[in-house]
Amino acid sequence: MCELRRMKSPVRTIDTLRPTEVARTVQVSVSHASELLSGRKSPSLAVAVKIERAFGIPPSAWLEPRTERAA
Repeated sequence: MCELRRMKSPVRTIDTLRPTEVARTVQVSVSHASELLSGRKSPSLAVAVKIERAFGIPPSAWLEPRTERAA
């Protein structure tokens, strides 16, 4: 999981965001925003798109890198 606070944003300083601000901006509950900020949860695609619009972080940033098994 990715922590929203550790992501880079060309628009905002993410590491200083409060859960209440994230919740209001991307229209989720404060508890869900807190989980996104800490990395306990990843956003749905719809929320990831809202995060991109608000903070400039693309939905692809939330994808975990795939580890390929050797054939």
